[in-house]
Amino acid sequence: MNYIIDTHVLIWRFVEPSRLSQKQKIIFKKETNQFLVPSMSLLEVQYLTEIGRVKLEMGDFLIALKNQDNFSIASFDEGILLHSLKLTSNRDPFDRVILAHALATSTKILTRDRWMKETAAHLVID
Repeated sequence: MNYIIDTHVLIWRFVEPSRLSQKQKIIFKKETNQFLVPSMSLLEVQYLTEIGRVKLEMGDFLIALKNQDNFSIASFDEGILLHSLKLTSNRDPFDRVILAHALATSTKILTRDRWMKETAAHLVID
């Protein structure tokens, strides 16, 4: 099964796995699952490191991500953009684009974000 990964879950998966929910841990352990990382999530990770909210080396993080066979980077295309433009109830551009990936592809998203749960509960796995 395919899953979109929200930024905080992505960081926790590689840096603080103890913060993942039990459901998320089970999903990550299943070898046949595929994880799609929105390119906007990677930009958000970089931003969070720049402002000091996350402590990691972006180059090492990207290498660790690329070394995972079941992880791939999902590009930000016109379809994602069009979906994100409809998500006006949130001013965070990262969240809007990340959720737009899930909505545009009808793919479950691993997140604990309250706004995402309220907006697309049918797709959220927290």
